Amino acid sequence: MKCLALFLCLCLLVSPTVAGTIWITPAITDNQILPTTLPPDNKSKTINVKACKGEVLSLSFCVRTSKPELVIVSTSVPWMEVRHVKCWWQNTMFKYGEKKIGLVPELLLNDLDFVTVNNETKTNTVREPISDADNLQPASLPKNWTQQYWVTIRVPDRESDTVLRRRIRIDQVSNKVSTSYISVHIQVLPFDLEKPKQEIAVYYRGFLEWRASQPTVVGSENKNHEQFVADLKNMKDHGINNLLTYQPEWCPAETLKEVVSLRKETGIAVEPWYWTTQGVGWGPDEEIDYLKTQVRLLKDAVTLASVGVNDIYGYGKDEATSGAISEQFPRWKNANSVGYKVFIAMYDPLVPALVKDKVNMALFHDPASISVWHGYGVKSWYYGPTTYEQSERIRKEYGFRIIREGWDGISPYAYQHVMGNSVWDDMDHGYKDHAFTYPTLNTPVDTVQWEGFREAINDLRYAATLEKLGGTIPDDQDRDPDEVREEIINSILEIMKGNH
Repeated sequence: MKCLALFLCLCLLVSPTVAGTIWITPAITDNQILPTTLPPDNKSKTINVKACKGEVLSLSFCVRTSKPELVIVSTSVPWMEVRHVKCWWQNTMFKYGEKKIGLVPELLLNDLDFVTVNNETKTNTVREPISDADNLQPASLPKNWTQQYWVTIRVPDRESDTVLRRRIRIDQVSNKVSTSYISVHIQVLPFDLEKPKQEIAVYYRGFLEWRASQPTVVGSENKNHEQFVADLKNMKDHGINNLLTYQPEWCPAETLKEVVSLRKETGIAVEPWYWTTQGVGWGPDEEIDYLKTQVRLLKDAVTLASVGVNDIYGYGKDEATSGAISEQFPRWKNANSVGYKVFIAMYDPLVPALVKDKVNMALFHDPASISVWHGYGVKSWYYGPTTYEQSERIRKEYGFRIIREGWDGISPYAYQHVMGNSVWDDMDHGYKDHAFTYPTLNTPVDTVQWEGFREAINDLRYAATLEKLGGTIPDDQDRDPDEVREEIINSILEIMKGNH
């Protein structure tokens, strides 16, 4: 590291020359940038965006080398974060048993060498110990290489300027130093964003580990305190306001109380408490002891009530079909008798008419079932997989269409789910790993699809803001979400102008 620092200092003493090939590119798009991607004919270095105070948004730019270079990207702006977009080999098929490996831009890394790829064997190697750098590191790039960068901007809450103008510096170091800048111009909109009208959750398989005998692992379930808190903060930062929790119902009462406390501290709601591991529809009939089940449910309810959690939902058997769902009815009634509500995930279109109002919330995919569930007074939530390394697709899936179709909430599956031996190996199982983020020994690694999800939540917030002012949300069908967002902004400004 000392040698590298000395080398950089010597290089920076050289007079800057004309910068290399740099251009801005859309961040939330499914047009993937690969190392072989060539620059467009029209190369702009200025980004113009609109945003509200407190909003988090994504921008992007690319650097193309003409010779081997050390690329150093820096900014002095505390609310502007820059990361490398890492391309690595992934399974590009989304159905179980289907595999087709391809190079995919997905990971947002501080250290580009945290994950290395072998293009001959089409494999990846993750550096041990599994932990990314805390800050953006220089990147040593070969000749004729395109590197994409991701810029996350957190517009200050107390910003008084109507336009923010900031710069990102790029130094390309070879035998000389080429210095250039990306200019970022942010028009700060004169209104605050409302919260979405829908409940925003995610299936979170992570649980706070309490057993001292269990070592720290890198996975989707067992989390030490540092990992657990880092996940909560990361989810809150991306718009999540509740969880479908997997904290084991048999964990100690003190651990359950600590989980509630940590969720409150990080801004994740604790009511309703959606408890996927508190199964109220599991097991063969001969194994069901209703009295014992009542005692177990009451014990956990008392623990949660002691820390202010009273609205508890137990999970029915996952995706049970119409032929098997009725066997759960007495178990749900048993849970209701001690104050629990019930929620289920389903895909069989015959289930709603059989279940009717025996549950309080249902997660499913087909919008045709929304009106049926609503007829029984049941909340309808949309859930889909997180397996797509496509930011625009995820944005469209969880954004404006949620309003158009009438969903009450969303909960993608899952924040993280290791399908094989490691979430860092997409080919070790018949199905892709489910990953909005990738676990490490400390903080999670973000992905382009996770940033697309946050943009979807921003869409819902803009729509909620317009609705609160009495405006009508425009039709988003077959339209670019950016175009719909711009129309909403203009409508809000027109209403505000009329109110004055």
